[in-house]
Amino acid sequence: WHLNIEEIRASIVAFIDDCFILASSLCEMSAMLNDLGEELESTAELELQHLKLEYIANEFVSDAGHTVVFRNATVKQVDQLICLGSVIRTDMNEHQAYLQRARKAWGTFHRWKDVLVCKEVHITNRLDFWCKTVSASMLWGPCDNQSL
Repeated sequence: WHLNIEEIRASIVAFIDDCFILASSLCEMSAMLNDLGEELESTAELELQHLKLEYIANEFVSDAGHTVVFRNATVKQVDQLICLGSVIRTDMNEHQAYLQRARKAWGTFHRWKDVLVCKEVHITNRLDFWCKTVSASMLWGPCDNQSL
């Protein structure tokens, strides 16, 4: 494992809200997380917020007795993560994920209800708008930043 952030080119980077690191062990996760933190600070002058770091681990983790450590502090292990409006769980229980997406879809529908039920807007346009808003939020999570 080696991270070289100098190979990544970006015009503007303000912050990284959700970042995923996939590893086969918790020790490997710790090493990758610390490498990422060092690279971000040294080359991009960004820093990882320790209190916001969380991880989930499934039954395939090779060193389940260990913990993830970032800068000599233990990272919080959680049962689920919410990323981009979707619930990520390790127990394969999709019910909570479906409920989360249904809530997002209903919220999106109510936000755009005036357009979606307006008889003055052609049905083809309303169906297209439905697909880009309500259906998209049901399938992929919230569409708060979607340009329409």
